[in-house]
Amino acid sequence: MKHYLRTVLAVFLASVLLLSAACGSIGEDGITTEPDRVSEPHQTTADGVTTQDGVTTQEQSSSDAESSTAQEPFGTEEPEKDELLPAQDVRIFTINVHNEVSTITSRTPEMVGMLLEHAPDSIGVQECVKEWADVFDRELSHKYGRVGVDCKGAERGSFATYIYYLKDKYTVVNSGTFWLSTTPDVPSKYGPTVDMNRTCTWAVLENIETGFRYVHFNTHLDRLDAKVNEIQVQMIRNQMLHFYEMGYPVFATGDFNMQPSSQSYAYMLEDARLGDSRSLASKTTDVGTYSNYGAIPEVSRILIDYCFMTKSNMEIEEFKVLKDVFVSDHSGVFVHARVKELPPQRESAFVPQFDASATVSAERIADSSVSFHLRFPRAATQDGIAANVYRIEVRDGEGNTVLRKNVPGSSYLPTPPEFILQPVALHWKAGSYAVSITPVSLMGVEGAPLNTTVTLESSAIDPDEIASADLLELSVKNGAVTDTSPNGYEIGQNGNVTVTNDAMVFRGDGNLRTPNLKSHYGKLLDGFAIEVTLTTGADILADCRYASNHHAGGFAIHSSGGNMTFSVHNGTEYRYLRTAIRANTTYHVVGVYDGTSIYLYIDGAIEAVDALGAPMGAPTSDSATYLCFGADSDASGKGENGKGGFTLHSVSLYSEPLSDGEVLYLYHTSDLKS
Repeated sequence: MKHYLRTVLAVFLASVLLLSAACGSIGEDGITTEPDRVSEPHQTTADGVTTQDGVTTQEQSSSDAESSTAQEPFGTEEPEKDELLPAQDVRIFTINVHNEVSTITSRTPEMVGMLLEHAPDSIGVQECVKEWADVFDRELSHKYGRVGVDCKGAERGSFATYIYYLKDKYTVVNSGTFWLSTTPDVPSKYGPTVDMNRTCTWAVLENIETGFRYVHFNTHLDRLDAKVNEIQVQMIRNQMLHFYEMGYPVFATGDFNMQPSSQSYAYMLEDARLGDSRSLASKTTDVGTYSNYGAIPEVSRILIDYCFMTKSNMEIEEFKVLKDVFVSDHSGVFVHARVKELPPQRESAFVPQFDASATVSAERIADSSVSFHLRFPRAATQDGIAANVYRIEVRDGEGNTVLRKNVPGSSYLPTPPEFILQPVALHWKAGSYAVSITPVSLMGVEGAPLNTTVTLESSAIDPDEIASADLLELSVKNGAVTDTSPNGYEIGQNGNVTVTNDAMVFRGDGNLRTPNLKSHYGKLLDGFAIEVTLTTGADILADCRYASNHHAGGFAIHSSGGNMTFSVHNGTEYRYLRTAIRANTTYHVVGVYDGTSIYLYIDGAIEAVDALGAPMGAPTSDSATYLCFGADSDASGKGENGKGGFTLHSVSLYSEPLSDGEVLYLYHTSDLKS
């Protein structure tokens, strides 16, 4: 109730200030938005510009001063006493739990006892493999919730940097995981000099009673390449400062794999607003954190685990290394902070905006008739914080939305790109299409959109020339699963699959399969396409195999960690294309291999493309015999790694690659569209 009254009072005072400003003279940058309000679109139209290949674009600049937001530097205004969030004690814990699976059972009692004894507000763990996640879910879930995904983007699996939080005390306002690489928005590692994917998980936590918020980052940096480690530190430091500029107290814990004498450590603290809680604590210790289960003498232990923080808005009461509790090769670190009274956080004031002169252009990709590169400059706040996501929406001449997609803004990079080049498929019919690109901040606040119009002079596709699904055309007719391709497969079934009048419902222990895909593999090696129409379930973090020939080389359409994935084996390794998906949503998914590269399309739009790296090879294992739906293939035909909770509507396999125009046509003429 107190939090509610403070919010009402803050809104009332903001309204009074706005009314006062309206009565006087307002400068060019003097318009102030209310908290959590979205800026209204404001468009300035430039002259129409005709590009090559008969594509006409009307370039429109973003709004100027009318849509800008005045932003005073944090802390320059003295807030009223009643506006301040109360001072708060925050207790943070961090520990590398060691991924040695064989000792987890014996280490569990002391590990869990240590965490419950200190009762931290939030806990950052590193090397949290599935077995540890299972332990913590079993032993801590009565008190703690969890955020984050593992290094491969799955809900649980290997080397996760999860954050656990007191769920009866805090709610999660926002959270995420990014990869410490050149492509931070997708599972990836920083090049060939490092050993694996490295992640950073973050959470904005709000005290349920008081409304007080803080941010916790948790990470595990690379240990092999010092230069990569330095870049990863800067990525995390920049994100800490972004939240600090919004008014948040921020903590960053983890196994940083660096020592105080390193350049990485210097980079973290080169900004005077950040500090090391060890050196700033009233009560502290000089004990190192890597102990190898106590085998290293205390005086020789290595210091590589830290809790960095924003030092101007808190005081550190205690920094403690649990030097005598050897439940891992690292010692646990406990930090008790006293956060000062603070004004309410100001994420709504940090609206990403395009520059007033910004334009968006559309250029046809190669000889394609419907795929274009949209090129536009990055949007950022007045303090230079890059937009986190760009929402792209395309409408036809009748106002119907024909495309929606979210494009990562690479805001996690130390230096986000100045321009975004994004491939999109517009439509297969002639006409004019309105394109709108809206920047969105890390906290979900929208800026004013950037707009253009693209005109297709002629229809891109002759429906009579669309390729046929000559290898498989799986659908449901009259309550039965049938293949209407020339192969006429009889579809086998294992376990629990419910067939309705128009769909195949997978419950978790069942799958379907074709009998003899292996004999047709020679038709796939020069190029192929697989088309799947499906509806996701409630759990988009689960591993779901919609159509899979995995475990034998091969290919698959599958999902995990909230991403739809198309994967193809190049004779040495799988190459993956991924894009984010939503729960309980119907998708038209197409994967294409053209003999050189692989492509992933969602709802007619190209989402990702990459070179396969080597030609696709024909699997020799008997596990390649089957194409399975709801599981990976195996030699027995029973399927492996089956996960349910989703629905299939159709699956088609083509012995030739589909063009982007054909993919788009198939989507717009399919029976089910998202």
